[in-house]
Amino acid sequence: MVESFQDGANQVWGEWEIRSLILLSLLLQIVLIIFGNWRKHSCSTWVGVVIWAAYLLSESVATFSLGLIATATLKNSSASADKYTQVSEAVRVFWAPFLLVHLGGPDTITAYSLEDNELWLRHLFVLLVQVGIVFYLLVLSWIHSSMLLTIIAIPVFVSGILKYGEKIWVLWSSSSERFIETLLAARAGPDYIELVAENPRTMKEGQSGSSSNMMEPSRRMNEEEEHSVSYEIPTDVIPEAELLFTADRLFKILKSLYANLILDTQDCTAGLLLLPHTSPEDAFKVIEIELGFMYDLLFSKASVARSPTGLILRSISLVSSSAAFLAFCTVVDKHNFSLEDTIITYVLVVGAICTEIYGIVMLIFSERTLLHLKKQHRGVGNLLYRHISASPLSSMNRERWSGSMSQYNLIGFCIDDKSAKCMGLQKFFQMYEALQIGSYKTWKIVTTDLKEMIMDNIKERCGSINRVEQFQAVLSSRGDYALEKGIGKGKLGWTVHRIELDHSILIWHIATDLCYYSDLNANPTPSLKAGMSKSLSDYMLYLLVLRPFMLPKGTWGTRYRDMCAEVKKFISQRKLRYVIASREQACLSLLEVDINTAFPSRKGNQNVSALYQGCFLADQLKALGRRKDKWNMITEVWIEMLCYVANKCEWKFHIQELSRGGELLTHVRLLMVHLGLSDQFHIPPATFGGRNYFPS
Repeated sequence: MVESFQDGANQVWGEWEIRSLILLSLLLQIVLIIFGNWRKHSCSTWVGVVIWAAYLLSESVATFSLGLIATATLKNSSASADKYTQVSEAVRVFWAPFLLVHLGGPDTITAYSLEDNELWLRHLFVLLVQVGIVFYLLVLSWIHSSMLLTIIAIPVFVSGILKYGEKIWVLWSSSSERFIETLLAARAGPDYIELVAENPRTMKEGQSGSSSNMMEPSRRMNEEEEHSVSYEIPTDVIPEAELLFTADRLFKILKSLYANLILDTQDCTAGLLLLPHTSPEDAFKVIEIELGFMYDLLFSKASVARSPTGLILRSISLVSSSAAFLAFCTVVDKHNFSLEDTIITYVLVVGAICTEIYGIVMLIFSERTLLHLKKQHRGVGNLLYRHISASPLSSMNRERWSGSMSQYNLIGFCIDDKSAKCMGLQKFFQMYEALQIGSYKTWKIVTTDLKEMIMDNIKERCGSINRVEQFQAVLSSRGDYALEKGIGKGKLGWTVHRIELDHSILIWHIATDLCYYSDLNANPTPSLKAGMSKSLSDYMLYLLVLRPFMLPKGTWGTRYRDMCAEVKKFISQRKLRYVIASREQACLSLLEVDINTAFPSRKGNQNVSALYQGCFLADQLKALGRRKDKWNMITEVWIEMLCYVANKCEWKFHIQELSRGGELLTHVRLLMVHLGLSDQFHIPPATFGGRNYFPS
């Protein structure tokens, strides 16, 4: 009985092993097509897990399926094989080119992370191997099985080579080395030798010793170079397209920033010319579009798909798949095929056609297509832009990033430490950090008021710059400007000076929580600035705990863990663990304690409790009196810290986060650059010239 069941199971698996893997490969392609663009605007953990699993499995499943087909074909390719077996193997060989198409991947995702772009050479080797295998299988099928099916499979085989080759081309183009080479080639100025050859008289006069004439070719080179890069918006652009054109003009700056190139004065003033009179909401929309362009360039096939070559490749793929479908429907005799094989073949061919049609439709409604149409056909472009951009399919109507900032609260974690119940098991399976993220991370929407506050703060600080020294001071400010403008750095300067960044964040995080819940206890309706401060405080702690690589080097989580242990100990010693059920109760309990006796300072400033310092800062802030002025200052301190961290974070980490829904930190960094505040600008001292750096 057991043996017969085992034999039956082996027979069923033998028949469905390749079939199930073929269908799984197609299913993974559909998942990547649907969810590939979701990660631009979704910070959901489960979406990330689904995309990650599908991306890793898609190539493995397709490769393994090809191996099984090759093994079965070699085994049954002898002349002694029965007719049914030969027909079955011929159908499976016909599936092989579709697996090559699957290896090419969809347009929505080519790289899961930036590191995948550096592996283009490995993919090239895989392409050569897989193409060789499929070609060999087609030759065997031509000789032993079905010449007709092999002929029909040839166009799909060509399409698969093109799709996989296109993926490798995109990975190579997006690799760091090639990316920088392309940018440097685009930034190169006119050839000096060509300029002199055009005007030999200038060279002769220069040799006679005339310094003014010797400078003429150099001056002309500079004039032509400046003329070749224009940040102006065409005068006939319709209002609806102005933000799109602004983002397109500024995108070249973002590419240079990602490549860690030093920007010149013209790049520095580009954003100042385009964004000063733009509302904060529109300024952030421009940045969203720019970052969307960067995501498409580094993580998808958009850069090739929207080129003339890409259009030709898509046309070939669509025609090939359609021809294979029509030929299989009309020419091939399917009486000898099993019903299952026939259905799977139809599913594969229809799936390939639908994939190509979906890619073409998304290409038509993309932002780059709108820009291209507008540039080439001024009159018709206005009409097309209005109709296409109004469509629900248009990229202008889709989300470009999550529009939220993650929240992580220290006191909230310490009160409800669910992971402590099975700490040993979690640490054994290395799940502690993952459970922290899933259990305690929340999200807050980035409101228009917060965007306006951030932009006004950056403008105000830029407007105070008159000298290079002030420029560097503004870049290194972590709350100095807000404190100086509020009550003077003498009273609270210790919270932002001569201490590490993580120490400063933790002190202000505790103080913000205590002040927030203290005011909330007195007035159930928190002020707008209080809510902003609370959201920024929790966001900065999220970066410190769960995104430490985005903070300056040397900022570690040791002090955070020590502070967590101290908060838990404080609650445990006073037997409040079962009384405190919310952050508000915990904060009010902390405020009721005499901090001088509850947190005795030890010898040396480095050993002073960070929790003590946070409570002490909260007492100082409460003593300020006026509620509105207090929260104005706290909010501006957090914005300065946010700007400081944004400017110090490496661009590769900013760009990597685009594939996880995007970070507010990245948008702030790019806004700072466009408003002229970045350490990647090469600004001569004469630029400041006794006038405000930021024009009014």
